[in-house]
Amino acid sequence: MQNFFSKFNLFGDWIYRLVLLNFLWIGFSILGGLIFGIFPATAAMFTLLRKWMIKRNECHLFKDFARSYKSNFIKSNLIGFTILGIWLVVWIDLSFLLESTNIFAVIFSYLLMAVLLSVSISMLVLFPVFAHYEMSYVQYIVQVLKYPIVHVKQSFFIGIILVIYSLLLFKFPSILPFLGTSLVVFCIAKVLFPTFDQKYKKKQSMYEVKREESLYY
Repeated sequence: MQNFFSKFNLFGDWIYRLVLLNFLWIGFSILGGLIFGIFPATAAMFTLLRKWMIKRNECHLFKDFARSYKSNFIKSNLIGFTILGIWLVVWIDLSFLLESTNIFAVIFSYLLMAVLLSVSISMLVLFPVFAHYEMSYVQYIVQVLKYPIVHVKQSFFIGIILVIYSLLLFKFPSILPFLGTSLVVFCIAKVLFPTFDQKYKKKQSMYEVKREESLYY
């Protein structure tokens, strides 16, 4: 019985943290004018989740979120808009091809659908990678673009998470202001962060150096 209450308290503690994180994400996204605020706010959310889930460290929620948001504002926007730009280019090309009845256009459109799906997964992988490792701009882009191809199982799990998340929001839209972003970010972090640790041990050349904790404290 004591073990049950301990797990229940832990569950309640995580829900409380995720609700606060979601409010911070909304607030700091608006602070950046939405367009320039979403990427650094998302990076900051993954940063705090990394501290809780991997480092097992407590943190000053608002202070550490604001510090991560500020320190990574330019870089997270630069990388985020680059991946978003690639996604838009693929989507526009696909839209033109879908209007054609040419057999070669139809075949190529299926290939672009696969590319679009892969880049979509890369968008979701970007900020966990950004929060966990310190790399150059080019390395971030290369690693997140090839991640869905190299790590199919994790990409599949992320796809399942998004499907379940979408169904949940459709069924219970009222949770959007409270757990709309933080819940799916938490689930993605649970899938990806443990694999990052393993990959760092097995193949250090894949990523340069783990992001120093001084960036977050």
